[in-house]
Parts: sequence; C-alpha cells; structure tokens
Amino acid sequence: IVSAVQTAANKNLKATVSFNPDLSLSLIRNFPNLSLGIDELKIVGKDSFANDTLIHAPHLRLVVDIASVFSGKEIVIRKIHLQDARANIILLKSRAANSDIAIADASAPKETTADTSAPMSLKIKELNIENTRIHYVDHSLDFELTTEGTNLLSEGDFADALFTLNNNINIEKASMSFAGMTLLSDAKLKGETAIDMDLNQMKFGFADNQFQI
Repeated sequence: IVSAVQTAANKNLKATVSFNPDLSLSLIRNFPNLSLGIDELKIVGKDSFANDTLIHAPHLRLVVDIASVFSGKEIVIRKIHLQDARANIILLKSRAANSDIAIADASAPKETTADTSAPMSLKIKELNIENTRIHYVDHSLDFELTTEGTNLLSEGDFADALFTLNNNINIEKASMSFAGMTLLSDAKLKGETAIDMDLNQMKFGFADNQFQI
C-alpha cells in the first residue's frame, strides 16, 4: 500500500515525493479516530526546480475519521499536525512556482461525469504547525520572506461552506525585504484572527483580529 501511494504521488505530481515507509498507526491516540504518523516526508521539485525542496517534514501526523475509512465513500482527514518542518516556496520571474506541483489531467472530459471512486475529502477541523521554517521568495517582485519558529493553530470546520476560521500564530523570527529594502529583521510576531469563510462565493471577512510585532 505504501509503495502504491508513493508511486501514484510521483506519477501525478510535478515533484518527487518520498517518506519513511515505516508508518505508525494508532487507534488509542485520537480515539475513536485513526492516527497516522509519517516521518521524513520530502517533496522535491523537477525541471526548473530540480533539487529544490518544497517541503521537508520530519514529523507529520494525520487524524483520519475511521468511519470514513470503512464507508468506501470518502476519506475524511480531521487534523493535520506538522512539526519541525521546512518549507521553501519559490516564484520565478516567469511566474512559474515550485508549489504548483499538480499535473492537469488532459484526458479528463470537459463535462463532469459521475465518479464512483472514493475521493479524499479534507474536512479539516484543526491544522497545527509547530516550530516550522518558511522561506518565500518571489523573483518577479524582488520580495523575500523568511520565518523561523513558526507556530500556527487553525481551527474551523471545512466541511461547512460557511464557518469561522480561528487562528493563533506565533513566529519567533520574521525577516522581510522588498526591492532591496529591509522591512522586517528578526521580528517576533504574534496574532489572533477570526476569519468568516464563505466557500460558496469565495468571500472572506475579517472579524476580531489582534497583531503584535
């Protein structure tokens, strides 16, 4: 199963995906849900981004609704926990991005047809990122952002079209530059936000927000 998942990912992505095949499964940790632990996940680019690592996640844990696993209809992921990861997002002057790794299905029909396969549904209720480094560089704008010790806790129910996404963010060090000018240097950031999400109309409203730099 692990080999098939890795092969399918590499076939359908413009990137090379690898991870430690020794996965951990637990029914006790997040009972009654299934806890899946993946170590040493790496997504490395191809072509223009050959050898550029998009994501390196030493520790990734997914909490899966166990009832959905046996239903055969859809797999529901409830929580994503990322720890000690490194993300490197690059945009070239051509606007090509190493984060654009999905391969368009040229053989897919223009008209939608009934799909009897079981899709993966990201009905996430919690996203938890701990001690992560994020590097974002846009060569077309001469913009660069680096964060160290990024901690983010986002809670909301993406299963609903209308919901409030609550975020708590804490960044130990943030540096930002634009057109050769330093805007932030090793700044510590804290923030709490509540975002009203309307996924049907793709509208987002900012309610109570607090930021500290």
